[in-house]
Parts: sequence; structure tokens; C-alpha cells
Amino acid sequence: MAVLNVKAFKKAKCWHISIFSKNKYLEIRNDLLHRCR
Repeated sequence: MAVLNVKAFKKAKCWHISIFSKNKYLEIRNDLLHRCR
């Protein structure tokens, strides 16, 4: 479930990032993490 589009990510709340944090996919989207944090 690590496949999500940018629009879907924006729709998801910051806490959603926590779930992806375990996946390496988060590393690529690190930019969004910083923005959410």
C-alpha cells in the first residue's frame, strides 16, 4: 500500500505519513514529511 499519488498524499493527513515512515517510499517523499512536520 505504498503506491499513492501526490493528490492522494495531500488528501491524506500528516499522520498518514507515520504509516509510510516504515516504508522506504517515505524517503522519496521526504519533502512532504518536512512540509507536514
